[in-house]
Amino acid sequence: RSDLVELARETMGIDRGDAYEPAALTDAQENLRTLNLFQQTKLEIVDAAPDTVDIVATLVALRPTYLEASVRYWTDDQLQGMMRWTNRNLFGGGKGVSAGASVSPYLQKVDTSTWWPALTGPRTMGILTLRSERESEDNYTSVTSGGILSLRYNRSFATNALVGLDISYVEVTEKVLGTDSIPVQDGLLTALRFDVSRRA
Repeated sequence: RSDLVELARETMGIDRGDAYEPAALTDAQENLRTLNLFQQTKLEIVDAAPDTVDIVATLVALRPTYLEASVRYWTDDQLQGMMRWTNRNLFGGGKGVSAGASVSPYLQKVDTSTWWPALTGPRTMGILTLRSERESEDNYTSVTSGGILSLRYNRSFATNALVGLDISYVEVTEKVLGTDSIPVQDGLLTALRFDVSRRA
């Protein structure tokens, strides 16, 4: 798609006039892979002048929309169901949306996220998530609603690090009056979030 052309150029991190280095091609290909928008990335050089080469990128886009669903059993949560819909490029330029929900007898969650690739550099991504969850325990029920604004750095296709600001409002309802085991603390909860993950 034409809206991905400018994103691909920016993400490759190679500007016109840069000195040619084989390592730059390797980095550019890995940068493109971290977008998770292409099922194939191929970079080649072609002679454009006696002292100049051009880079030709052949990119095959992934299907933008997919649906995930699962049912699993945990000894704590018992039966749990999950469904998530994602469009990798709903707003063009690699800006996508994901929405999902998970349900178990004790915990129900819904969330939606949108993201901006190459926000501050070729391998960075800004992510905004809105979420709500309801947790039901023996002594209390809590409802949490809020949002997370985060910045993710893709070290490689498999490894990334994330830092974010999580702001939510928590409302707690006691089921057993007079218990001192869990003090009721309604109000605003602000937290810094750090995460490093690797999938292989």
